[in-house]
Amino acid sequence: MARPATYEQRTTVPKMRRGPGRQRSLRLESRPLPRPIQLPTLPHLSLRLGQLTPSRVASLVLAAAGIALLALMFGSDAFYVYTADVQGNRLISAQDVYARSGVDGTNIFKVRPSEATRRLHDLPFVKDARVSIGLPAAVRIEIEERAPIAIWQVAGASYGVADDGTVLPADGAPPGAPVIQAEGNALQYGLKLEPEVIALARRLPELIPNSQRVVFSNERGLGIVTAQGFPAYFGAKDDATAARVAVLNGLTAELKQQKIEPAYVDLRVPSRPVYGMKTTTR
Repeated sequence: MARPATYEQRTTVPKMRRGPGRQRSLRLESRPLPRPIQLPTLPHLSLRLGQLTPSRVASLVLAAAGIALLALMFGSDAFYVYTADVQGNRLISAQDVYARSGVDGTNIFKVRPSEATRRLHDLPFVKDARVSIGLPAAVRIEIEERAPIAIWQVAGASYGVADDGTVLPADGAPPGAPVIQAEGNALQYGLKLEPEVIALARRLPELIPNSQRVVFSNERGLGIVTAQGFPAYFGAKDDATAARVAVLNGLTAELKQQKIEPAYVDLRVPSRPVYGMKTTTR
């Protein structure tokens, strides 16, 4: 059945041309009223006390507590990291260690200790690192730095060298560490030398105890200055070193017998040792 239209009376003024002796007149017209806006009917929600069992009440309480806890954990400034307890550092400042870890300003629940440890291993002075966390925003960083096991002297400066060849400050080297007098230019901290060269530098003084010092040539590699005063070069790898030492001992005795004072002995190929003669100036 059609809904009857509702009408209202409105007074309007029609548009008229102005002319002499003409008056404006009013007219009445009827227009239908707009229909009222129909709002959707909301479902009727009812809460029956009989449906609130103890288990449901407990679930609701736990859910509300969980939401509140999450809001606290990720919204409270107390759970964000702004400092760390750094231990074991000597060559690296605590500020540099903390900055490199990448945990600054991070929510403690988003900190990944393994990722922070990986970043710290990228530091050249760091041998090992361990990152641990605690609530509300505690971070502990333990550093094991590389230690020099040899001294590398070049261009009038002394550097420490770790077992993996990393160049470090010279302080902290153990007593009796081999001193290598090298050719070349000054070094930068963090640069890496060949680890086998450092291993050979530690071994040669033990195999040739009467040697004067350890030397390094860019052309012939690592060597030692013998008791007779000439350098003997072994190359840059710690392989067949004992065989090279035996060849050197035999060659030294032969040169002494022939009263030959060599400028150097090259043992990089043990089966074909080479020695150079000293140049004389007149």
